[in-house]
Amino acid sequence: MFDKVMAGKVALVTGSTSGTGRATALSFARQGASDVFLNGRNAERGEIVRADLAAQVPGTRFHFLRADMNSREEIGAMF
Repeated sequence: MFDKVMAGKVALVTGSTSGTGRATALSFARQGASDVFLNGRNAERGEIVRADLAAQVPGTRFHFLRADMNSREEIGAMF
């Protein structure tokens, strides 16, 4: 019933290079999100996670946005 609740939608998941954020990004993709934007402070780690998730859910486009969510300037630069 809720398999594709995110079908065609775009998601931004902060703190998504590990733990709950990564699991949330994976869940959104498995629920049909067309694009999932990942976020974290470490670009190298972000690219590793992006590639791993893309391999797990090939129907979703994953993108990584490097920004520290404690910095208003870096948050603003994401958009």
